[in-house]
Amino acid sequence: MAAGAAAADGAEHAVHRPGTVLGAAAVAGVQAVALAVWGLYIMAAPLFASGGDLVRAEAGGVVLLLCALLPGIAVRGLWQLKRWGRGPAATLNLCCLPVGYTVWQQGGSLVWVGILVMATAIAGLVCLVHPRTSAALDVHRRA
Repeated sequence: MAAGAAAADGAEHAVHRPGTVLGAAAVAGVQAVALAVWGLYIMAAPLFASGGDLVRAEAGGVVLLLCALLPGIAVRGLWQLKRWGRGPAATLNLCCLPVGYTVWQQGGSLVWVGILVMATAIAGLVCLVHPRTSAALDVHRRA
């Protein structure tokens, strides 16, 4: 009987995360992984190719790895249903729109990369501004 009461008590304290919050967190997580992989690729590329500027590549890779922290922080905040988690996620998604557009405008084989970047940014923004996300994060609460 006590075990059943403990299980019921634990169920009462379960946190309900709407699908829109989970979607925004998933998009931010994918963006964090993509930035980290891109940063590591940029850092490693000059090691396998001749004529690469190693110092510039390492600096660019470190910047991208640091940029990967922003969506990582957003994932944590959104998962914990903290209002501050919305800011880093929205900032990154808004920055991804012009980046994706620029890549798309280059044409060639990178068109799909640009479309993918813009699509994930739009999906993340839609999830972040959805009323269920606002309610779950208690955005309209007065301080």
